[in-house]
Amino acid sequence: METIKYKDWLKKMKDAQKVSSQILAHFDLSKLKRKPRNPEEEKWLKERGLESRFRVTRE
Repeated sequence: METIKYKDWLKKMKDAQKVSSQILAHFDLSKLKRKPRNPEEEKWLKERGLESRFRVTRE
């Protein structure tokens, strides 16, 4: 089994966060909705009339 070095792991995590931030910069975060984690959460959201999909509403 390969040993993971903490410094290498930390660098990969920081790089991934930078990419995620760059991608999210192209969206209007107030209109961004995330996908439910499970069917119960989706049902809970639908009962309250809230968005249930991860999508951006465009004008």
